[in-house]
Amino acid sequence: MRFALWPQAKSRVERATGTSQDRLVTELRFASTGSSSEAKEVLQDFLTKINLRFAVASEHPETACRPVPA
Repeated sequence: MRFALWPQAKSRVERATGTSQDRLVTELRFASTGSSSEAKEVLQDFLTKINLRFAVASEHPETACRPVPA
């Protein structure tokens, strides 16, 4: 696992998160959601679209977790 240890990488993550959050609010407005169940449906569709657009398969699909020492 790689962590963002320098400010430039952290700002990219923060910018992406902010963009997603802003876009979700817009999607909810466009859908004219009036209840939490409608909002959940919009959220599920939103997450599916985001994942299709930005998901990348892992180079190493095996687990990165190490066993806990005894």
